[in-house]
Amino acid sequence: MRDVLKVLAVAVAVLLLGFLGYRGLFGGGAPNGLRVSEVQGDVFVVGSERTVAEPGDVLGSQETLEAGAGGRAVLSFGSGGELTLEPQTKIRVLPSQGDGLRIELDGGRIQATVREGSPLGVVSGGREVRAEGQAAFQVARIQGSTYVSAQEGALDLRGFGDITELNADEVVVAPDGGSPRLDSASRALLLEVEWPSDAVRLERLPVQGRADPGSSVALRVDGTVASKTEADADGEWQAEVLLKEGPNVLEVEIIDPLGRTQTLEQMVDLDTTPPQLTVEIAVSGG
Repeated sequence: MRDVLKVLAVAVAVLLLGFLGYRGLFGGGAPNGLRVSEVQGDVFVVGSERTVAEPGDVLGSQETLEAGAGGRAVLSFGSGGELTLEPQTKIRVLPSQGDGLRIELDGGRIQATVREGSPLGVVSGGREVRAEGQAAFQVARIQGSTYVSAQEGALDLRGFGDITELNADEVVVAPDGGSPRLDSASRALLLEVEWPSDAVRLERLPVQGRADPGSSVALRVDGTVASKTEADADGEWQAEVLLKEGPNVLEVEIIDPLGRTQTLEQMVDLDTTPPQLTVEIAVSGG
């Protein structure tokens, strides 16, 4: 009888350990688990080897997830927490310090939704963004700067100088080695364009201006994209567009690292007709 009870006790213990292990990997209450829920396009898990990411994959400490130019991934953690990787984004799972999930953003942009009891820390450029309670926010790392936008709840900021908290509808821009800047998410974005004159004679027209560093810049002619570029670390950009004879609607649209947009437009008239030359000849004795 004792032997039977011992066997039963061992069996119960094995089942219990198995259940706890399963919860630790996949359960909603696991604060440090990061599980791939959805994958679109080229997304890879990089650890001891590089493999194609699939729904159900669980990222371990020091493993990296990379989304390519057309890739996108949604990951879940804790009790209802969600992390979305935009294209050309790379994150790495950091070792746990007993304060929930921590990841490092090496480049690109993420959207995070955090629930009570499932804290999240995002490290970027030596700085950390933490959400302890319910919150929604974006973090982008572009051109050596960290951009953070709070959409819901409050965020704790570490390493951002005097800025220690970020509330809904606030944005902080922190260049590496520079002073962070606090801003409003609803502010009109910086977009300056050195427009050419209204009438030009060059079919290939150079255009330049300024925007927030890392912003993508699209130039359209009559609604069709004619050129794309990116603002450098100083916020400067330049491009060239091909005009057609006659009036052209030239439009410049920027998308900053947090996905906000701003647009300006100008009418430019291309006239390549050579000027008429009138020659008067004086006739002697006339």
